[in-house]
Amino acid sequence: MTQEKTNPAPVTQTQPFAWYWHDQHGCLYITGDDRKPEVPAEAKPLYEHPPQEHLVAVKPLEWNPYRAETPFGWYDINDQSDVPESELKGRPPFLLSGSRMDYSRHGTLDAARSAAQADYEARIRAALTTEGQNNG
Repeated sequence: MTQEKTNPAPVTQTQPFAWYWHDQHGCLYITGDDRKPEVPAEAKPLYEHPPQEHLVAVKPLEWNPYRAETPFGWYDINDQSDVPESELKGRPPFLLSGSRMDYSRHGTLDAARSAAQADYEARIRAALTTEGQNNG
């Protein structure tokens, strides 16, 4: 009679694949999910992909039509596409500025809006943390 091998259940995106904790000396321990009953109560889960409730998306800026207001300032796009080339001197015609950023020039309105969105998202994400991360 041959013994049938059983494969462990596949890890799902919302199930932890391991647990980690620090002991009283600060040493880090990591163990597989199959050992969960043996780990200390303060052990935290490790995920291959974090559960959906941990994912964060930044809302897009709302433009009216060349200005976007945020809780911490504004972004403004100056459309200089009607300025003669002799005055622009080869510079892109869309001038982006903001209350918290230096100005930058862009070739299209969409490119300027994308640059503002990237700056906005970077500022927000810089202020975020996940539960258990050291805030210092």
